[in-house]
Amino acid sequence: MKNNKNKLILRKNISRKNSLKILLSNLSWERGIGNFFIEDVPFSYSTGKSFAAKLTNLIEYFSELTPNKKTYLYELGAGLGILSKNILDLIKTKKPDLYKNILLNISDSSPTIVDHFTRLNIFEKHLSKTNLQLANAANPAFNINQKPKLTYMTYVYDSLPARHIEIDNKEIFEIRITETIDKDEKIFNSTVFPPKLINAQEIKSLLQDEYIKLLPIVSKLTNIIQEEHTKFHIDKITDISSEEKKELLEFVETIDNLEPFQFNYSYELGVSLRKIIKQMPNESGFLTLDFGTTKPLPIKKDNLPIISFGAVSASPVFFPYIQYIAKQENTHCFITDNTQGHNQVLLIYKGNSPENTKKVFDSNFNDINKSNQAFSTIESIKKNKDYYLSDPNKIENLIKKLPKYDQESYYLVINIATILYNAKQYKKALYYTELSLKSYKAIAIPSYLLLGKIYSKLDDTNNAITHLKKALEISKVYADAYNELGIILCEKKAYSQFLSAAKQYLRYCQDDNNIWNHIIMMSIFNTYLKNEKEAKEILDWINMTAVKAPKKVPISILIKAGELNKAPKL
Repeated sequence: MKNNKNKLILRKNISRKNSLKILLSNLSWERGIGNFFIEDVPFSYSTGKSFAAKLTNLIEYFSELTPNKKTYLYELGAGLGILSKNILDLIKTKKPDLYKNILLNISDSSPTIVDHFTRLNIFEKHLSKTNLQLANAANPAFNINQKPKLTYMTYVYDSLPARHIEIDNKEIFEIRITETIDKDEKIFNSTVFPPKLINAQEIKSLLQDEYIKLLPIVSKLTNIIQEEHTKFHIDKITDISSEEKKELLEFVETIDNLEPFQFNYSYELGVSLRKIIKQMPNESGFLTLDFGTTKPLPIKKDNLPIISFGAVSASPVFFPYIQYIAKQENTHCFITDNTQGHNQVLLIYKGNSPENTKKVFDSNFNDINKSNQAFSTIESIKKNKDYYLSDPNKIENLIKKLPKYDQESYYLVINIATILYNAKQYKKALYYTELSLKSYKAIAIPSYLLLGKIYSKLDDTNNAITHLKKALEISKVYADAYNELGIILCEKKAYSQFLSAAKQYLRYCQDDNNIWNHIIMMSIFNTYLKNEKEAKEILDWINMTAVKAPKKVPISILIKAGELNKAPKL
């Protein structure tokens, strides 16, 4: 191990599926839908109307294969729930006869997320057409009286437990993970107040506790964990069942590739998929959108097949494994061939019309990399900011050139609003922020945050507070909203309310460098409120922290704390 003397080993030679990165990623979803925004997990395309329209066409096709029968649909791992909402909106508006004949079962494995579906009234316009369920996509079970005509999911299979496998001359190896942190690492455990400064050994002990207790600091922990990788022959692996190993060996035998390559092997994916296929009636389909690869790729040094969005990790799917299972189960399989490692769409079809089904699939999904132009549009605006900001009509004209559904992309509209806000064009930013709420009102946390910031700049503090509180109604762990709320309450001299917001901000803030202004203001405002004991305890905590970890406390904060200690009591 490199620089062993400076590292504290947390766990040694474990499978990716049991790694802290994956365990903490799973924990992060206990935040509910706020996790998408806290960690910047991409969702705009997979929930947007463009993709929903493609799925709507597929639903119509499958319903026509067995006319005069009820069409039962299932979404597994629904996440935000917006994809199914958009599908139902489109079918109700454009295909009313189909709408009369469908029932959509929407599920997720997180109780917090399923609760959000109900609490936020995401499906309030489609109550008679939806059934909300707590269900695990890894162990899918469909109502025997409601056999699925189409089952679909997005970014679910790349979140299932997986092993990093390397194949070299038909020999199979697992790449195992050793997790470490720096021996001199120190972070604030903000699950208590005042935050407790903990060292590397205490962090290690904390990671052996109940994981749910770590939720407020999950991103902090993820950021400090380092990994080293070691290759072990599959025959040396002891934590793999005989069934899982047998499946892996048999699958690898079908791969014709001479060069060494790596891929993610998820036995849980195989179990899930076989259960889905076995429950599919004739003339039905299963569709998945995931990050992944459609063929073996050359090994990139020190670059394992895993992607991360903050605390959220995903293991890109090796689609040949899905194709292998589909063939074993005597079903037809169609797949896109987009940029390797990026979005791929795969459809499994059970029925007697494979050629027609392939045509429908190809016509809808083979252009998904081209059909989402929101990202490239935002990049263009950023690169040519002076040009586009010189005249608001230039942005509007650029948007009008996009396909209809791309014009409504949440990613597009909220990013334009943010660009305009940063350029201090607040009224124009307000227009686009309100536009971003059109399709995502129930869950658009960043929109409510930005509205709070805009109204604050426009000196409309009541409206600012209303929208920030709306963001916090949706997600009680959204630190940015507590931060903005605290700033406004501070300006209003609402000291007690500020103290409450500041405590929540400190609890959920994931960057120790951003806590100090709130800490100092809490001491000052406690003094104003005659809470002199609390004010002194905060100042003492600052000084004690500076002794234990001088680099943690900014000099300006130490100076201010010294001044406050010497100041006469009010």
